[in-house]
Amino acid sequence: MRDLWAYVGGSAVNDFAKMLAAHDWYYSWSDDYTVWNAGQEAHDALVREYESYAKTRGERAARELWNRYAPKEYRMEARDAG
Repeated sequence: MRDLWAYVGGSAVNDFAKMLAAHDWYYSWSDDYTVWNAGQEAHDALVREYESYAKTRGERAARELWNRYAPKEYRMEARDAG
């Protein structure tokens, strides 16, 4: 694995990257409601952080960081400009 902290700089990047790295991407598959609920809350917080990050660093930078950590089936595609 690449050295994350050598790649990213700034606390906003580090915080967002830590959230992405720690996220349970497969929480929705859980049969345990408490696990599912905690995962959903974490995912909602992750989306809010993504939106905040995109406002300050740009949509492309936010999407690239998201996609660095997200499993293939959860990666974001570039949005059409039109």
